[in-house]
Amino acid sequence: MAHTHNYILAIVLLVLSVSACGEDAQDNPFSPTSDPTKDIATPDPVEGQDSDDDGWLDELEAQINTDYLAADEPCASQTYSIQETFQKPIADFLFVIDSSGSMREELPRIKQGLQEFFRPLLNNPELDFRVILIVDSDAAGGFCLDGDSGELCQNGLPSQSDRFLYYHQRVNSSDALNVVLRTFRQADSFRVAPFGWQEFIREEAQFVLTVITDDASGLSAEMFINELNEIDTAHKITRPQSILQDVTVHSIVGMSDEIDWTLQPDAPVQTKSCATAPKPGVEYQRLSKQTGGLRFSVCRSSNYGAMLEQSARAVIDSGYIPCVFSLPPAQDQSYISTSEHVGIQLEPEGQSPHLLTRVSNASQCDQGDFYIQRASYNSSSIHLCPTRCEEIQSSKNITLKVATSCVETACSQGLPTHTGRCD
Repeated sequence: MAHTHNYILAIVLLVLSVSACGEDAQDNPFSPTSDPTKDIATPDPVEGQDSDDDGWLDELEAQINTDYLAADEPCASQTYSIQETFQKPIADFLFVIDSSGSMREELPRIKQGLQEFFRPLLNNPELDFRVILIVDSDAAGGFCLDGDSGELCQNGLPSQSDRFLYYHQRVNSSDALNVVLRTFRQADSFRVAPFGWQEFIREEAQFVLTVITDDASGLSAEMFINELNEIDTAHKITRPQSILQDVTVHSIVGMSDEIDWTLQPDAPVQTKSCATAPKPGVEYQRLSKQTGGLRFSVCRSSNYGAMLEQSARAVIDSGYIPCVFSLPPAQDQSYISTSEHVGIQLEPEGQSPHLLTRVSNASQCDQGDFYIQRASYNSSSIHLCPTRCEEIQSSKNITLKVATSCVETACSQGLPTHTGRCD
């Protein structure tokens, strides 16, 4: 009988042992592998607090999925500021825009991008900018930039003010550079510029030329530079200084849009065209490389405002906060910034930093501060809502910091969605 009791006891002990082994170690407080910190939850980010003292608010770090309890830097960030001691930049921007049939789809977007970015610049008394547009007056219903009401562009017709010259000239597929040279002293048909656009640029200003086309150039980069120098030499007979030799040329052309959306001067020339462009604009690209300019794909038509912001950044850096800007570049080139998680931190002088509120689109600006206009997952543009942008631009000492999440560049080869996740 004793043997029977011992046998039953052994079975009970075995069952209890198996049961104990089958418990989830996380639910067994006596398990030697249990984590004593498992029940300590990460504290929620506190509004207005920077727990790790890295210069980024906890709420923003939570938005872009970085650790707000350990000092670190976002994978992609950009800082803009307005300082009262900022020396006013002086720059003259010349845009020559192809208005041939193949550009009909892009022209309205180009017009929108110019209005989004340059109209606020022209209306800002702290910046000494002039803008010259060489484009067909029939293109996209006319290109008016001067004044919020466009009072100097009646019915979209060419016009001139102290800061804006709208020069009517049809620019065909391959003659953008020839048009720049030819119209320097030539009057436009509306007689808005009876002596050409030469009278509108200044010796003391930085001269920035941007060519927008989807085709090839009929003039080589070297020939254009040589002829520009000849024009400048002749022009100096009556002017004491050079006005053209230090030109920076940016190109928005038909190159592939499957690469980084901003190409720096040291990046190679792209020989593949994007989907809707006849040619990749090799000579325009070479001209940009030679003059230290940037290159963009014309096929990314929803992003022209951000392209213009990039091209003008060298001129307005540390003195202006634009209403439209691009996603910041990732610090590590093996990653690409995405629009899935974007945080904007505003730091007015003498006040605590705070976050701006993101809304879905421009129609919701009465409920927030900014929205994202997506072209693709890594070539989107950030738009400050009009009221908020006007308030920021009227400030004397203020800093705006942007940070985003990132995705591995290798993932981008698999054509991920706009969220940055690979298909």
